[in-house]
Amino acid sequence: MSALRATRIARAGAAALALAAPSGCGDERAPEPNGQRANAITAAPTTSAPSTTASAAPSARPRRAELCTRRPRSAAPKAELERAAAPGAPALPAKVAFGAGKWIWVNVWAAWCVPCKQEIPLVRRFEADLRKAGVSLEVAFVSLDDDERELQRFLVAQPDSGVRASYWLPEGTARKTFLGALGVGTSAALPLQAFYDPGGELACLVEDVVEESDFAGIAKLVGAR
Repeated sequence: MSALRATRIARAGAAALALAAPSGCGDERAPEPNGQRANAITAAPTTSAPSTTASAAPSARPRRAELCTRRPRSAAPKAELERAAAPGAPALPAKVAFGAGKWIWVNVWAAWCVPCKQEIPLVRRFEADLRKAGVSLEVAFVSLDDDERELQRFLVAQPDSGVRASYWLPEGTARKTFLGALGVGTSAALPLQAFYDPGGELACLVEDVVEESDFAGIAKLVGAR
């Protein structure tokens, strides 16, 4: 190829690029999502690689021989919890009422965790049934979502009977402190259930989803009448 022909081809390519480029600041477009978790919040956990993993989806199986995976009897975590809520949802207290004379059921979940979302209606029903059975008990939902937008979208989409407000532990020191108090690391599988007695001690840890067959064990644990 002659030097003259090569020069003409190069000039033609440059002109084509100039025509395709934005004409000014007002025509500039935001960059496409780069596939990272902060920009691709609907990506599956295996794509965005969150620091905790979801358990397999709930399925029919025999009743547990033992409800509690462990009975650590350790003090409640002192980590500061952030809060997230859908517009119009009642505000959560600034702190979870550990040691205030009632049972606290901590449900550790995330909006990207399918089994976590599937068990929420059952957890809410168990809470109502245990209160009817005379138990002073409160469920505290604690999200481990890394992207607040994904968490917020889930809360906004929930019906009144769902979870429209949740405590939140973004990735960082507070999350490590909280999970450390449960005796698990940041690679713990979700969902996770932690039952704190009225004195504020961790009495039972369930490292799995809850199922219908678990109600009797939970009722016995918390002293339902």
